Amino acid sequence: RARLDESDLSYAGLYHAQMQQTSLQNALLVGANLRHANLSSANLQDADLSYAELVGARLDGAVLINARFDHAVWVNGKTCLPGSLGGCLQPQ
Repeated sequence: RARLDESDLSYAGLYHAQMQQTSLQNALLVGANLRHANLSSANLQDADLSYAELVGARLDGAVLINARFDHAVWVNGKTCLPGSLGGCLQPQ
């Protein structure tokens, strides 16, 4: 339940981090390693997760409004397309 709004966590190693209900609004998480992190009910509104690694991460109930996921590796291992805002756009 930490408040990390507007934090710069770019390229941080947050592998298996327990960040449920954490507020990360407007945070920079560019290239962060969030593999298997628990982000359940986290507030990621307006956060930049471009190039972040999210394989196996839990995002259930997370607020993703305007969160940027350009080139991020999504929970299913697929890379998000440029323009991924509020979720991961994947090739068909």
